Amino acid sequence: MTPEVARALWRAGVDEVRIHPTERSLLSRVEMVKRYTGMSVGVEMPIAPGLEGLAIEAVKTVEAAGGGFVNLNEMEIVEPNARALLARGYTESGERPFTVRGALEAALRVLRWAAENSSVPVHFCPASFKDSIQTGNRLRSSAARDAYWYEEPTSHGTLVWGEVRGSTAPTGLGEERGGVVMLPPREDLLKTVVRLYGGEAYIVEAHPTPSRTPIVSERRIA
Repeated sequence: MTPEVARALWRAGVDEVRIHPTERSLLSRVEMVKRYTGMSVGVEMPIAPGLEGLAIEAVKTVEAAGGGFVNLNEMEIVEPNARALLARGYTESGERPFTVRGALEAALRVLRWAAENSSVPVHFCPASFKDSIQTGNRLRSSAARDAYWYEEPTSHGTLVWGEVRGSTAPTGLGEERGGVVMLPPREDLLKTVVRLYGGEAYIVEAHPTPSRTPIVSERRIA
């Protein structure tokens, strides 16, 4: 990133920049962003044994530049990076699956140092928390993108719809799948169909997979 790029981002409305220091020299970009823009700037980096020195240097750099934060992400060991990490001597934690052994302890060492020596907010993001957030975002995106006309996405990334089973409802009332009439999850609508054409009505919630399984909940309403 150059001063010109930083100013262009600021003029475009970007209000925060996170520097990912793959090498020490990149930490100088924190001061550069603060000098040439009004954006909030901080550092985000993985943490594992051997990276504590870089993390502490990042905290010092952010504080000296008037930056806002340092985020430490627990280093994960997964298929795309496993070979490279193993070659560097890292191994998988036996207690925290898919994380680098000692990453949590390394983060705690940096957090203790920062608490005693700096006023910069330093945050630690466990791999399990990051994965849960990313999974939730993917589910919400899939639910919004792949919902059928009778399905409603929820805020936590599932789909909800109505089903009338064992009914004599005419073709075209809803979408028929295997003898089940699929309708929007409106209780008044479903109860009316059951009253007119018989059967049983359910409101179903499931993950947005092609097969709509696994089912999260199923509630009979009529």
